Amino acid sequence: MMSAASDPPPGLKTLASGTPSGGAVIRPQPVTEKSLMESVAGFIHDVQAIHHTHLGAHAPNNDPKVHVTWARFETTDLNDVRLLPDSSESSGNASPLLLILGYTQGVQIWLVPINGEAKEVLSWKRGSVKTLRVLPKPENSFGVPDNFAHCRPLIALADATGPGAPFTSVSFLSLKTGEQVHNIKFNSEIADIVVNRRVVVISFREKFALFDACSLDARFTITSCYPSPGVHSNPISLGDRWLAYADQKLVPIHRSFGGMECDGSQSVAAWSINVGSKLAQGMSKIYSNFFSGGTAGGQCNSAPSSLSGSRPYAGVSPSSSGRDIPGQNEPQKGVVTILDVMTVGKTESDEVNITHKIAGVVAHFIAHNKAIVSMQFDSSGSLLLTCDKNGNYFNLFRLVPHPAGSCYSAVHHLYSLYRGDTPGSVQDIAFSSDSRWVAVSTLRGTSHIFPITPYGGPVGVRTHTSARVGLMTTTHPPRAPQPLILLAVPHPIPISPEPRRSCPPSPKCP
Repeated sequence: MMSAASDPPPGLKTLASGTPSGGAVIRPQPVTEKSLMESVAGFIHDVQAIHHTHLGAHAPNNDPKVHVTWARFETTDLNDVRLLPDSSESSGNASPLLLILGYTQGVQIWLVPINGEAKEVLSWKRGSVKTLRVLPKPENSFGVPDNFAHCRPLIALADATGPGAPFTSVSFLSLKTGEQVHNIKFNSEIADIVVNRRVVVISFREKFALFDACSLDARFTITSCYPSPGVHSNPISLGDRWLAYADQKLVPIHRSFGGMECDGSQSVAAWSINVGSKLAQGMSKIYSNFFSGGTAGGQCNSAPSSLSGSRPYAGVSPSSSGRDIPGQNEPQKGVVTILDVMTVGKTESDEVNITHKIAGVVAHFIAHNKAIVSMQFDSSGSLLLTCDKNGNYFNLFRLVPHPAGSCYSAVHHLYSLYRGDTPGSVQDIAFSSDSRWVAVSTLRGTSHIFPITPYGGPVGVRTHTSARVGLMTTTHPPRAPQPLILLAVPHPIPISPEPRRSCPPSPKCP
């Protein structure tokens, strides 16, 4: 770890580089439908771009346009009147909306006020940026003073500049002075950065490190994350106090009551697609073994011992039947662990191992029988939506913690939201502020919007036409409602690896 304050790096332009009125201002333009000729020209341009991409370095780069590689909206408390004197929102309680655009070379932050006139807040043109986060004003949660109060607001970014391998360090820059105030170096490539008012979490493929938001000192590290085969190599979700991640094993001493009731029954179409895919893989394997002189052998991966909502009795192990289960020591798919970042303390090695009895584990349960590729808390922090590799069903859980530990906590499976029969790689998840709607976007360019309720059960006029969330009248088993709205984007823009926002405070344990 290294801390440093330096002059503004070359290629960096912030509000400190001049007056806010001197930055670029983009006025809103009306949306117009493309003509037939414009659509054909755009299609030809896209085909040429794909062709040049396949050619790689041998293709001439004559395109003067700057290409957006990822985009993300964020809400933050960046509304200081000293930085934004002309902003109409600086005197209000509402945070301005920030648009972060990542390019092949550099990144930009734009302030989008109510009138739609986008103002440039930051421009970084020193190289490729994998992810960038605007740090909110921190809370003194661990009794450590704020070492960077004089230079806030700060941003944290992982870029390809500097010595060493690309994307292996996080730079903290001041939007007030433009200086680099802190830098943390790692040995592995960074997957994403997520923040709230308490902590800064830096994730990697199979681990993540947590730092105090005030001092940026290390708190603890988790090295038992299950690697994701999806867009996000290490899917995590950070609320106001809870942190959820995909674990490698189900630990009986921490297992909570509840979890996945069912992972959705396969339809005939989904079954046919799955069988066809397996047959093609089997024929390919037999073909390769035949010509390589090997023998074609099959391997059966057993499902978890219990996929029901109940927790097994203590002392009953998966091998209690008298025979060993193949792959028992291998990482287990679909396990979710939720930690309380305020309760998990610092250890001598800074590495937390939940295979032992430790404080701070809020819930530990099975969410899917396949690898988890994405998860997200709602604004209250009590609902968690998880998505697996296939992306046919999304499971929504309500978390009820217990002060005695995770083994007494309850995880209610509210919904199994049905997306479709074909596989889909989930890209992002977003809840509405009242947790009555949830949207899931995929790499296919579609967004599926589901009506839900925070307590489960059917949705209808009573639950979604009132300005307030209705009370629970009865309990219902998990359902699989289809999306009410389906949005298709012809040319989707990739988002940042982990597009998550910090959530309002979660309910405390009783």
